[in-house]
Amino acid sequence: MRLTVNESASIVRLSIELRPQLLALLARNRLPTDDCESTSAEYFGVINNAQLIAAGGLQGQGDHALIRSLVVDQAYRSRGLARTLVEFLLCKASDAGKASVYLLTETAESYFQAMGFTLADRAEAPVEIASTSQFSRLCPATASFMKLDLSQK
Repeated sequence: MRLTVNESASIVRLSIELRPQLLALLARNRLPTDDCESTSAEYFGVINNAQLIAAGGLQGQGDHALIRSLVVDQAYRSRGLARTLVEFLLCKASDAGKASVYLLTETAESYFQAMGFTLADRAEAPVEIASTSQFSRLCPATASFMKLDLSQK
């Protein structure tokens, strides 16, 4: 999928130098930042004119992975950036041999359903996912818990 930000936009692994921009982008969009420094998640993003305009993380846990901190700057929404990032993260998870990918969302349940995710019962979350700070303390219990089985993709 071609990004419509500019000709040179691509997804890059976020270096430690870009971490302040990631935290600021998440905070502006009211997403948790508390554990971004301490998790084993890898973060990826889209840079435009030296500014981080979209980002997402993938936290691998055993046979599973958790998509976290998916965010697109308000000025760059409706350009396919979120979908491109999710597809990229799903490929990374698949390449790493993950069987399934999970996420939590308060606002985008139908968006992720359109991408093939299904609602999952939080009580049946794999221990590797349930033990993440995103699942256990940062995302509210009212957030939709969703799953995509990579073997069916």
